[in-house]
Amino acid sequence: MTLALRASITPAFHGYAVAAVLLSATVLAGCATPEKPPRIAYDAYVPPLPAMPAAATYEKPKPLHVPPGWIPARGGAAANSPTAQVESANAAARVQPRREGYYNAIQIYPWSEGALYQVYA
Repeated sequence: MTLALRASITPAFHGYAVAAVLLSATVLAGCATPEKPPRIAYDAYVPPLPAMPAAATYEKPKPLHVPPGWIPARGGAAANSPTAQVESANAAARVQPRREGYYNAIQIYPWSEGALYQVYA
């Protein structure tokens, strides 16, 4: 009979015991806070910033080498047949590398709508 009585009381007592332990631990943790640290003025002395010197006039640097301007295509020679007209238009639109177009060992091509670029790789 004691075994049956003990088995019926244990689960209810277990829940109350856990609640009591958690409540007492919370109360003790709240009372065990350390003392507050003393107030310290971290920014009590900040030296003033030095005076700014007068701004010098800005001189824009000059580029060492500027690629030359490109002339847009004016059109090809007049042709009679449609095939010759297409060949003439392609020849007029072709942009070939020029000696003056090199800038720092790179050939500079201008962008223009409808141009055909000839690149040597």
